Amino acid sequence: MFVLRRHTHVLASLTAASFLLAACGAKEEAPELPPLESMSVNLEGFTTPATALTSSANFGAAAFRVGLVNLGVALALAVPAAVFAVALTDKHPTLKGGKWIWDFDAQTLLGRLGSELTAWMDGTTLNLEMRVTGGQLTNFLYYTGTFDKTTGSGSWQFYNHLITQADKQSVKITFAVTDETHRTVTFLVTRTDGNVTAGDSLAYSRLGDAATVTLHDASENANATAGISVSTGAGYLEAPGYNGGMRACWDAQHADTSCP
Repeated sequence: MFVLRRHTHVLASLTAASFLLAACGAKEEAPELPPLESMSVNLEGFTTPATALTSSANFGAAAFRVGLVNLGVALALAVPAAVFAVALTDKHPTLKGGKWIWDFDAQTLLGRLGSELTAWMDGTTLNLEMRVTGGQLTNFLYYTGTFDKTTGSGSWQFYNHLITQADKQSVKITFAVTDETHRTVTFLVTRTDGNVTAGDSLAYSRLGDAATVTLHDASENANATAGISVSTGAGYLEAPGYNGGMRACWDAQHADTSCP
């Protein structure tokens, strides 16, 4: 009886120790980072063979304007997006003082940048901070961000080291990404150094089959909007200085047509 009781106590102790070891060995999972799409605009529908550009004045005018916007966004975000893309591939950040830290090197158009992404939770909101070192930059605050994975929404605030004043904020992105066909991304120039582009914005929206791009010129208080059906290719352009500012449309073959 004594032997049985002693073995029972030993088993109980071993079981308790196993649970204790499992608890001690458990690792807290790193938070989910925003998708890379939060830093990009997918202008699907406006990419077309060059022959279509010459056969439709309306579509050609829209594709030209959207193409310029796409080029500007791609150039502006090439480096920060390349840095963040590396962080997204790193599944083993370090947890220190309640903050997650991704420490890595990223090869970019500016050369190799030593990068450190720090993330911490505030309720349901993930706060992010990216610092980079390389070339003329030393621990430079490149951008900050917020992300709520329950809604898929958040923001990025970028900083430009070429701005000479103390306030180096340049562009802010606000985004909401539910899935590939339901997302909005807005770029706002937040410079405070008197730059002529301050207040300008670019808004991209994809709601099901409908994709729209709206460019706002703050100095003129004017908007230019291009919209397209991703499935058919039919769409419209509404912009100051084109067609008298009236909406101009094209059909699924990118031929000019009357607007509905």
